[in-house]
Amino acid sequence: MNEETLGLELRGAGCRCGSAKKPGETFCQSCYYRLPPAMRRALYRRVGSGYEESYRAAAEFLDLENARFARDLGTSKTPSLPAADSSTVSPVDKRAKRGAS
Repeated sequence: MNEETLGLELRGAGCRCGSAKKPGETFCQSCYYRLPPAMRRALYRRVGSGYEESYRAAAEFLDLENARFARDLGTSKTPSLPAADSSTVSPVDKRAKRGAS
């Protein structure tokens, strides 16, 4: 990956997992916090001073973790968590809310 491609990805609003991320951040929060602490710290290196290698290592780590997770689930899709909204409240939770009124 060259510096121009890295710069475009870094400035983009999408993470490699498909989730939204803030421009200027390497990964979305979910991916970032799945990295070991030393790998997270290494992502603060400057482009041209080790960032490229840190990015490659972190991306490889996340790709391997996603593949392992998908294999364990028996799918080939990257895992994603559903958005929390009122339609995902279980019937048990709905009964509890009615009883609390």
